[in-house]
Amino acid sequence: MKKRFWIVLPILALLIGMLPVSALGAETVTASFGVIVKGPVDSKVEIRPNEANLENDHSNPMPAGTVDGVYTLEGYTNGAENVVSITFAHPGTYIYEVKQIANEGAVGVYDETVYTVTVGVVRAEDDEGNLTDDLIFAVAVTQDGSTSKYENVTFSNVIPYNPPGPEPEPEPEPVVYNLTVTEEIYGDAPRTDTFDFTLEFSNPDVDLPASFEVTGSRFPNGGTIRFTTAASGGSNFSGSASGTDVIKATFTLGHEEEITVKGIPDGTSIKIVQTGGDERYETKINGILEPSRTAEDAINGADVKIDYENGYVLGEPDPEPTPDPEPTPDPEPTPDPEPTPDPEPTPDPEPDPGVDIPDPDTPLNPGDFDVEIDDPDTPLGPLPATGLNWWPIPVLALVGGALIFIGAKSRKKTEK
Repeated sequence: MKKRFWIVLPILALLIGMLPVSALGAETVTASFGVIVKGPVDSKVEIRPNEANLENDHSNPMPAGTVDGVYTLEGYTNGAENVVSITFAHPGTYIYEVKQIANEGAVGVYDETVYTVTVGVVRAEDDEGNLTDDLIFAVAVTQDGSTSKYENVTFSNVIPYNPPGPEPEPEPEPVVYNLTVTEEIYGDAPRTDTFDFTLEFSNPDVDLPASFEVTGSRFPNGGTIRFTTAASGGSNFSGSASGTDVIKATFTLGHEEEITVKGIPDGTSIKIVQTGGDERYETKINGILEPSRTAEDAINGADVKIDYENGYVLGEPDPEPTPDPEPTPDPEPTPDPEPTPDPEPTPDPEPDPGVDIPDPDTPLNPGDFDVEIDDPDTPLGPLPATGLNWWPIPVLALVGGALIFIGAKSRKKTEK
């Protein structure tokens, strides 16, 4: 700070010659500066001595009302100027630190600027240039780290605008569903029979309520199931609790009777087991035969209705007739093969011109062959009595031999 003082001192000397002089009397002078706080927030401003009087080694004088070396301006100012006055009795350079302190718990953004107020006090000169006992002063207001001068110490505080957030969404209503169980007796079974049921609710994620509202034909005026040990509800209805996630109840239904359990939490699983009726009964649940007489269902936010039908077994129904098989279509007829043409007839051989062949169309007269050969030595053997003569045979042999001889002669001549 001493180094800064020697830098500021020439400036103060210049200011002392330029600023107006205010004197209250010999050897004392009062200097003033303004403090302004802007903004709609409460705060306080503290003024502390920064440097001692370097010339005469005097302690820094402070405004009236200083406590433990600190002068405090408090309260909501909203732009009003607070005048701070300090009386000096000795020449010197006096430096003060001015800063704002935020009130604890206050809402807003506080100006954290630190100001330095320097007051220079010197003796006045007479007309001849001699020093007198009168004191004069000059005040300089600067910001920490800057040489710019200000008329006043000014702090600007603001409250940031925070737009209202969205309206919180209302908590959704819990989703519940109702369970309705009905009983109907069919066939030849007595309509006075009753059937017992065991109902079990379970929900590992939700604590089940301790009671449920019950309506239906068994409870014409309404009723309540309370799931506590030895608790009971309306007619033939009782319940018990096992922890908070599994509860059981039993009830009885007759012909065309029903119950409705209301307000079952979403996600609850139910199990219903029918225990009544004898072996002659068959049980149908929702129209489907269930030999186990058990219905289980996991429900998610939807009403459910389970219908029980009980009746005597009336025998197996006649089987459906087997439909006649579709007739097999006749195969396509095989076309007749093309007829094979008759073979060309073989022509008869040309007849030998030297042989007399009787006309086949002329009937033979048995009288034409009247030769009988009884001699067994005859080479031809016995000839049948055909009515023909035997003499043409040697004639034909002679003629044939002559023809062969003539032919042989002709061939020899030809070869020569």
